[in-house]
Amino acid sequence: MIEKQGKVIEGIESSMGLLSTKYEEMRTSIDVHSGQVAALQTHSDELSASLAAKDREIVQLHAAILNLETYSRRNNLEIHGLEPTDGEDIQVVLKSLADRLQVSTEGIEVAHRLPAKEGKIPPIIVKFERRAQRDSWFDKRNVMKTEKIFINEHLAPETKHLLWQAKQVAKTKSFKFTWVRNGNVLMKKSEGLKTVRIQSEMDLLKLS
Repeated sequence: MIEKQGKVIEGIESSMGLLSTKYEEMRTSIDVHSGQVAALQTHSDELSASLAAKDREIVQLHAAILNLETYSRRNNLEIHGLEPTDGEDIQVVLKSLADRLQVSTEGIEVAHRLPAKEGKIPPIIVKFERRAQRDSWFDKRNVMKTEKIFINEHLAPETKHLLWQAKQVAKTKSFKFTWVRNGNVLMKKSEGLKTVRIQSEMDLLKLS
């Protein structure tokens, strides 16, 4: 009887030993996997930080390119509404407009029409030698509005799209004024309130 009990105890002890070994193996395996997970998490964090840095760099480069595009257009104007004629001389067209605006054509460096789009009068791009000469024309931009002739800043495509978006938002957010000055999109709810500069779509989303 005692001998039989001893064998039972030995069997139990053996089983406990095996369980203990299995437990230690499992702990070791868990520790290894935990280490691997921690290493992967560290690598993931490093990648996320690297991507965030790259995103910031892309945003900065994008802004720099847009600033260069805006700067390159600083002496330009875009004139809409002047009907083209066969064999027209742009200089003659501009001289006629200048006389009506009571401004000088001196300082016009170059001018040309943009390609025509279906159903639209192709605008004329005018490049001036100096900013002051450009501004003398731009300051008269309201003179010809009744005749559907518009004198606008020559905006970079992205700025032009942002201005369009700002005008759409102005309708829903009750902004009375939306305009561009020196390549900057500006908005104001009403007279006397602060002017808001819009630099991106994110700025539009923040408006209240």
